[in-house]
This record gives sequence, C-alpha cells and structure tokens, in this order.
Amino acid sequence: MQPFDEGVDPISQGFLEEDVTYSLPPEHLPELHADFRRYFGYDPFDDDDID
Repeated sequence: MQPFDEGVDPISQGFLEEDVTYSLPPEHLPELHADFRRYFGYDPFDDDDID
C-alpha cells in the first residue's frame, strides 16, 4: 500500500477508509483503553479479564 500525504484527507486521495491506518501518540492510548473496556465490557489486554 502506498503512504498518503500527512495532513491531507486520505479518502479524498482515492484510498478506501479500511485501507487507512492512523497512528496515535502514546498519551491517547490509556483513554482509548478505558473506552474499550467501558463499551465492550472487557479489557482485551488482560488475559484474566476474558471468561
């Protein structure tokens, strides 16, 4: 897959939305982790949390 220009909407460059990957800075990961736990009811990174 070709990289797309930063700061430009990749969808407007002809990329499909599912082909686009976004990297998140590490400071956003804890809040996303908490959101996942709240929405889906388990922690995907905690093996003891899966029944």
